[in-house]
Amino acid sequence: MDAFSTNDDLNQFGVFNQRIYVLLQFNSVPTVEQRQAIEASGIHLLDYIPHFAFYASLPSDFDPSILASLNVSSLSEIKTNYKLNQELRNNSIPQDAIKQEGTVDVNVLHFNDVSRENAIIELVANGATVTKTADNLKTITVRIKSNEIGKFSALPFVEYIETIAPDPTPDDTQGRSLHRSNVINSEQANGLHYNGSGACCSCDDGSISHIDFKGRWTDHTDGDKVELMVI
Repeated sequence: MDAFSTNDDLNQFGVFNQRIYVLLQFNSVPTVEQRQAIEASGIHLLDYIPHFAFYASLPSDFDPSILASLNVSSLSEIKTNYKLNQELRNNSIPQDAIKQEGTVDVNVLHFNDVSRENAIIELVANGATVTKTADNLKTITVRIKSNEIGKFSALPFVEYIETIAPDPTPDDTQGRSLHRSNVINSEQANGLHYNGSGACCSCDDGSISHIDFKGRWTDHTDGDKVELMVI
């Protein structure tokens, strides 16, 4: 750890809310006692990376000379290309992620010790348009210029960026063998004919607006507690 003996050496890293975000590798997985000492030093261990490494944040005035005493073997920059999924790294953006010419819709994951509110403020300040947020998740969906992907991946608080998922489409209504319903609802005269006629089933898949229910169910909803589908 001699290479990081003075605080000036940490100035190469971007600062967000008086913290810097780095990749720390340890000589071995920290023990409970070592983790307590690490946290007491002001280091936040975030997500684990294979081979004894963690994404971590340090106070901007952190003294790196104490890292060796914390079982740390190296401190490295989090490269911007580490933060991009393969499609963004290769500049092969799928059409589903292009809702407006010259832009791309992406999911931005921020580090655990950054609040969603602060992350949104910083993303908007850098030109992003927020299109969706998810409660209890560290994911923010934004629309950014396709030629500014690198700028956003360089923001210190950003952990990962991926293109949005493709638009949902209904399951194949003809592919009955995919669910083996061709066995229990055989078209043969002497086969089984369990086709669900007259049967009711309980369904809990987050919302009665699920795309695969469209045109296929009769609503017998009891408030927001019970969702019934009659096929």
